[in-house]
Amino acid sequence: MLKPDGDLETTAAMRIVMRQIDTYLLNNPDLKALFDNREEGESIRRKTRTQIETILTALLTKRAKDFRFIRHRVFSSQELLITTDELKKVPPTAIHKLRLHLSPRSYRPDAPLPDPETDE
Repeated sequence: MLKPDGDLETTAAMRIVMRQIDTYLLNNPDLKALFDNREEGESIRRKTRTQIETILTALLTKRAKDFRFIRHRVFSSQELLITTDELKKVPPTAIHKLRLHLSPRSYRPDAPLPDPETDE
């Protein structure tokens, strides 16, 4: 029911809402006397459905116009480039292996840390 930009697909939403209105309101057994026991009962049902659909379409379109139902998450990223010329200036004892993997989707603070020697 959502468009890729986060807007509500109003036609799909209205189809679902009208299906519920048909099931639970217009075909409700308690309202059977209103619609089925009169000659014009079916035309009253159609007219009621049309009026409800018109009102709800206008209301849904107006309320969902400036509302975004999804929020895009933006994660920053940085690249760190070190050239070999820069590494030549550093004493060999100062060079260490640094492995950095950041992924907010797979981050689990309770997970055990991998062993850097086994490349896992």
